[in-house]
Amino acid sequence: MKDNKTSENIKSQVEEDKKDEEKYDLDRETLLLDLMKFNYINEDKRNSDLDNKSSSLIAFLGVMLTIQATMGVNVIDSLKDVDYIGYVVILFIISLIFYGLSILLFILAYKLKEFKSAPVADQLYKYGDEGSPQVNIVIEVTGNLRNSINHNEKILDNKAKYMKAGFITLLLGILFTIMFISVLLSIIT
Repeated sequence: MKDNKTSENIKSQVEEDKKDEEKYDLDRETLLLDLMKFNYINEDKRNSDLDNKSSSLIAFLGVMLTIQATMGVNVIDSLKDVDYIGYVVILFIISLIFYGLSILLFILAYKLKEFKSAPVADQLYKYGDEGSPQVNIVIEVTGNLRNSINHNEKILDNKAKYMKAGFITLLLGILFTIMFISVLLSIIT
């Protein structure tokens, strides 16, 4: 009889330990999931910020390109008899090319939208239908969220590369515009 009680005590203790371990696993996995959600939200915000910058710069460059092209053509046309007009035209065309490249790079950065999201609703319904334990659901969702974050980080890194190249070409366009205006001013005066 004493052996029976000892055996029951051992079984009961093992079951309690198992429950404590499952609770610990669930708490740990829930913490990891919360941290992953925070990371995912930050990546999503970074994506929105990059898209907003790209679209603003596309609009700015469109206006700048239109103004420069309109005014530049009129100024060049009125100065066609000047000796150094060839230099002016070359600087003018180079600046327009850099602005065009810059717009293209910002459009490419804006176009990258293959963002993954997790968890997928169908997957969550599947867990509910299967009666999966909560700890297993949290582990699965955490893993899927991690994969989505890794995928999205690569997309954001590519967006950032396009934007950096767009800024460089924008600065080069501005530099050639300044040179264009400087040469124009030296011809006029």
